[in-house]
Parts: sequence; C-alpha cells; structure tokens
Amino acid sequence: MKNSLLNCPFCGKPPDIINGDNRDDYIYIMCRNDDCCADMGPHHSIDEAVLAWNKRCPLDDMPEPVTSGSFSKMIQKFENVVSGKGSNNE
Repeated sequence: MKNSLLNCPFCGKPPDIINGDNRDDYIYIMCRNDDCCADMGPHHSIDEAVLAWNKRCPLDDMPEPVTSGSFSKMIQKFENVVSGKGSNNE
C-alpha cells in the first residue's frame, strides 16, 4: 500500500505511514520533510488514510490566483459597498 502514496502536495517529498500507539489505534500519514509538517489523519485503516492523502483538487477546480490588480478591484468594490457609494457588481 505504501507504494501507492503520492508525494506531499505541498513540498513534493515522500510521506510515511504512522501507526498509532497503545493510546491511539489510528493511522496517520505524515510528510517526511520536517519543514513541511503536512499530515493526514486520524484514520481507521491504511486504505482510508492512503485514499485521503492521495486526494487532490483537480486543476480545473483551482481558483484563479489573486493579482495585485484584481486585489485592488476587490478592495475598491468592498469600499464602495461599505460606504454606500455603489453596488458590489462590476
């Protein structure tokens, strides 16, 4: 099952499967990169943990990045709505 784990979605390093101890019977998946600290869990089974870790947002569903120009427009629209000078429509 470990071979089917995708690398960390944040830093690209491989993850480890961590089995819970006597107090915790859950399964966790954690990035090996100490500077990243991405983890997933707790889960009741390795299959459930791997499925959750490997789940990624499709690129088509990613929001558009905010640029300085679009951020300025959002701030202006917000200020217009708050001040009552305009609607929130473009």
